[in-house]
Amino acid sequence: MICDQLVLIKELKSLHGEIKRRLIAALQDEVQQVLNSYLSVDANEISNRIRGFEDYLKYPKYLQKAGDLMGSKHFMFSLNNAKKLYFEGLVFRLKAQALGQKAYIDSARIKLEAALTYENEASFIFNELAINYQLSGQTELARKIL
Repeated sequence: MICDQLVLIKELKSLHGEIKRRLIAALQDEVQQVLNSYLSVDANEISNRIRGFEDYLKYPKYLQKAGDLMGSKHFMFSLNNAKKLYFEGLVFRLKAQALGQKAYIDSARIKLEAALTYENEASFIFNELAINYQLSGQTELARKIL
């Protein structure tokens, strides 16, 4: 909201691009730090996962805002969308595990497969997809994609 207000101020016109770039970078940095922690499986991150999926709900929103600011022609747009879909899938999987409702696994898989359309070699997406296949009893498929 602050960024949206700042770019309306005519006196700051020369800084509009810089304001947007810094906000995009801040949003992406926050998400990347969480992704790195998630993949490295440190003790704090494991605690966060055990508590539930609520902590991860903000990251798709951050990435949506970053995508809106950068626009579809930006060179990072594809990776940004892949991460957004990844986190949406992650939330569905964690929700399935926290609530014991396997139906969310299908929603997670759909998000992750959509993420692969943006970044078809992203190992973090394949890793999460394999977890979902494993949880849905598709062990061979999980092994195959890893």
